[in-house]
Amino acid sequence: MKRLPVVSSRMATYDALAVVPPTPAGFGANGLPALTDSRGRRYTYARISLTDRCDMACVYCMPPGGEDEHAVREELMTFEEVARLVQVLAAMGVTRVRFTGGEPLVRKDIVRLVALTHRLAPKVELVMTTNAGRLAELAAPLREAGLRGVNVSIDSLDEARFAEITRGGSLPAVLAGLHAAREAGLRLKTNTVAMRGMNDRELEALVRFAWSLGATPRFIELMPLGEGAKLPLGMGMTRADVEQALGDLLSHAGSRQRAGSGRSGPGPLRPRSARRRPAGGLHHPAEQHLLRLLQPHPPHGARRPAQLPGVAQRAQPAGHPAGRRHGRRRGLGARDRAG
Repeated sequence: MKRLPVVSSRMATYDALAVVPPTPAGFGANGLPALTDSRGRRYTYARISLTDRCDMACVYCMPPGGEDEHAVREELMTFEEVARLVQVLAAMGVTRVRFTGGEPLVRKDIVRLVALTHRLAPKVELVMTTNAGRLAELAAPLREAGLRGVNVSIDSLDEARFAEITRGGSLPAVLAGLHAAREAGLRLKTNTVAMRGMNDRELEALVRFAWSLGATPRFIELMPLGEGAKLPLGMGMTRADVEQALGDLLSHAGSRQRAGSGRSGPGPLRPRSARRRPAGGLHHPAEQHLLRLLQPHPPHGARRPAQLPGVAQRAQPAGHPAGRRHGRRRGLGARDRAG
C-alpha cells in the first residue's frame, strides 16, 4: 500500500483569534444550555473526526486498496471551525474532546490545530486516537501544544503480522511513536482488536508491553460491519474469550484485597457490566465490545481507576455507567478505538 501525503488543511491564517467564524446574532446571549440527552443527563465528552483518510489499511477497517478504494470527503472543517466548535462545547459543559479520524496525524499542521483549540478552550482536556505511525516526531510538539493523551492502535508485536493486519504499516514506527509519547508525558492507552487465528496468542504479551510503558491496554471486539463483515466469522473474539485468554492476569488482580478494606473482592480489575445500567441511553449494540485492563501496580503512586470495560459511544453523559469511553471504529465501529 502506498504511503499517503499529509492532508492539506484549509486555514485562512494562523492568527487564531482574527479568523474565528462569526457568531450568529443573539447566540448565547443568556448563556448556553448544558448539552444533555433526552433523559436530562449532561454530556462532558465529545469526539471530533479531523479526516476520514488513513495511512494504513487495516483488514477489519479499510478495503485492500486503502485510499484508492475508499471514498474521501473533499470538505473538512477548517482549524478555526474545529477550535470554535470545541469552545462552544466547553461552554455547554464538555470537559474532554478526542480528535479522531481516519488518522488525525495525516492532517497537515495538526500541531497548530491542537494549539489553536487549546488556546480557545484551555480548560478542555484534549486527547487523540492514532495509529502512531507519525507520532515519533509529533509527540513532543503535540504535548507542548496542549494535547494530554493518546490512544494508540496496535494489534501485534510481531513485525510481519503487524504489516499483514495493517496492510503495510510499520511496527517500528508505531513503537517509536509510543516511546516518544511516553517521553513527552502524554497519557497512554493501547487499543487492540482481538482476532482468533491472527493475534489471539499475543494478548498477554500486548498487556505486559502496555504496562511496561505505564499504559492502559484495551481490547476491542471485532465487529461484523464494513470490512470486518468480510472476515471469517470465527475470527471474532468476545469479551469472554479475551478474559479467558488473559485468565492469569485477570485472576491475579481480581483476587487481590483492596488496600485497607479488610475484605476481598474485585481489586484493580472489575467488570463494569456488573453495575446496574439504567434503561435507555446511548448504548452501542455490542454491550461487551470493549475490555479495559488496568495496571495492578500503577507506577509512581498513580490513582488506579476501579473498572475494567465499557461500552463505546460517541459522547457520554456525566454519571452514565458506561463511563468515559471512546467512539465507534470507522468501518467496524472504532478507529478509538475509544476513550
